Amino acid sequence: ENVNINFLLGSKIAIMGKSGIGKSTLLDILMGLHVENNCKIKINDITIDQDNIHSYYNNLSHMPQNVFIMDETINENISLSNDKKINYKKILEIGKKLEMDTFIKNLEDGYNSYIGENGINISGGQRQRIGLARAMYKDSKIIFFDESTNSLDNQTENKIINYILDLPKDVTIFFATHKKNFLSKFDFIIEIKNKNLKMIDLKKDKK
Repeated sequence: ENVNINFLLGSKIAIMGKSGIGKSTLLDILMGLHVENNCKIKINDITIDQDNIHSYYNNLSHMPQNVFIMDETINENISLSNDKKINYKKILEIGKKLEMDTFIKNLEDGYNSYIGENGINISGGQRQRIGLARAMYKDSKIIFFDESTNSLDNQTENKIINYILDLPKDVTIFFATHKKNFLSKFDFIIEIKNKNLKMIDLKKDKK
């Protein structure tokens, strides 16, 4: 309620709060899914509205809690395109950084393996890595992560968090989580409590 927050381009922002507190709702608002309900988003003083919302969507990626997996190959699930348009080299590079090779090398056709409807042939953690790779593949300027690493073990999670936070300086990251063990790595923390937001500037504290 009565929220007014500003971010600089390239900020890495963690959104913290208990389960059900409204982290996903805040992400939906920031993604422009509630622009008609008295919520305004501005980028460089330009208001996001029905006329330019699709341009905004083209510049963002979203990694939800529950990753949608098609009954297609891993390559197609990451790129969301057909064979002729896939950048295979890019997928391999992202896969290595997300440590996907550890399970893909055991599949008969590697990245060309079919993983079944809703990823029935792979684990929850493996589905999350495909979702993360999908978000990275698009080269978006704004990326929203919603509890995106909660199915990974702590060691792998920390490596992937470091990779996400090491993305180019002009990429803005919003990372919703209920965990506290890696929050100090972000620039800012938004804590949600009683419908209010508390902004914590970690960049200022690190100086």
